[in-house]
Amino acid sequence: MTHDVERASRLLERAYGSGGMSEESKDALVAIRDASLEIGRSLGDESSSGELLLATVLVDDSTSIATRIDDVRIGHKRMYDALAGEAASADVQVMTRALNSGTLFPFRNLANAPPLTAQNFSANRLTPTTPLYLQSILTLGTVLLKSYELEALGTDVRTFTLIITDAADNKSGSLTARDVRV
Repeated sequence: MTHDVERASRLLERAYGSGGMSEESKDALVAIRDASLEIGRSLGDESSSGELLLATVLVDDSTSIATRIDDVRIGHKRMYDALAGEAASADVQVMTRALNSGTLFPFRNLANAPPLTAQNFSANRLTPTTPLYLQSILTLGTVLLKSYELEALGTDVRTFTLIITDAADNKSGSLTARDVRV
């Protein structure tokens, strides 16, 4: 884990130092306690592919989603199915984070990425808080740093991030939607 934290810290310093990250984005990430640890947990597999698609999902695991948990799992699986066709033209890595549980699955090749199931994403694991802004910043920061790392190695990187939630933020402290936007 220490290697992953150091990797995330180095990437953050390089991305900001080279102008690949705005001061506002850096400040939003640095303000989060243990940001390097959280990002390091998600960076996952490295890639030697010439072209890579990073697909990221942030899922709501608050108690307010309990009645829709099957829909979240189905939507997550459908995204994997849609990406399977894309995998023919580029390497695809996926990562899944949850608002309360953090990294469920770090970046890994689509073929090795587990779907959300009743065993790993169920109503008995839900939490009554929604740190939407905090986790959005950590998730988007992870995507930015992962793509920055790969682009520095000569990889053409495309990204998309899907956020599946049903509610407003209620647990991100002083972080706001504006912090996510920068």
